[in-house]
Amino acid sequence: MNQMFQMFLMQMQHLWKMFFYFLAAAAVTTVFGLGVSAGDVLPTALAAVLVSAGALIGGVGLTIGMRALFGLMQVGRLLQYTAFWLSAALSLKIIGIIGGLLFAASLTVNSALLAGFTVFAIAFAAATITGEVPTKGRTWLPMKMKSPPKK
Repeated sequence: MNQMFQMFLMQMQHLWKMFFYFLAAAAVTTVFGLGVSAGDVLPTALAAVLVSAGALIGGVGLTIGMRALFGLMQVGRLLQYTAFWLSAALSLKIIGIIGGLLFAASLTVNSALLAGFTVFAIAFAAATITGEVPTKGRTWLPMKMKSPPKK
């Protein structure tokens, strides 16, 4: 039981670290205006937090869903990266619409696909360089789960 709790804590640490990578990436994307335009500081900061959470939750959810749906041992980097990119783009689009309705000077999304790709690319590049995203033993293409031997 203690070992399971320790593994849970390690996974939560990984999620928090990845959240902050996504948050930093959203900040860089916003500051440099890569597909988005910043408004007032507080609404834009809140938007960056929500976009980061949405990208992370959506990416993890899509990855888990693909693994379960297709019986995969590994989703593969191509599908995983695409899931996080599209989750970031969708989060930006939704937060841009909601923010525009609630706050006059919020985040303006000019190109959700460009901004989403930038957020994903910066977050994953930084996390990979620092070793937070493992590369050893990971494949680019999906790998099916091995079937148990037939009796």
